[in-house]
Amino acid sequence: MAIEPSSTGTPVESEVAARSRPSQKPRKPDCSPEVAQKYFEQGRKLLTEGQLEPACRAFDSSYRCEPAIGTAANLGNCFELLGDSTRACQAWKRVLDTSRQANQDLRARVAEERIRKLGCR
Repeated sequence: MAIEPSSTGTPVESEVAARSRPSQKPRKPDCSPEVAQKYFEQGRKLLTEGQLEPACRAFDSSYRCEPAIGTAANLGNCFELLGDSTRACQAWKRVLDTSRQANQDLRARVAEERIRKLGCR
């Protein structure tokens, strides 16, 4: 699915807005690296604006396109801020597993701490 620009915002903003309508199923985004990056940037912007639910949706779309460790960490943080500990735990466990595989000890330690703080099983 291509993300079409709209007159009301950027292509990513339009997609995030469309995905937030309760009557629609979430759609899989066009999964090019460029689109993943746009979703990631949109998620960061929304997060700084305090728009947590749309930010989490944008990070999730980015992660589904390009499952990067940093995106998973942002997703975990976003879910924590929303108070969704179940999904935060899932995201932080992804960060931990991927960090260990990539020999990124610092990220693995951060993920372990967040998992411990959340009381993940």
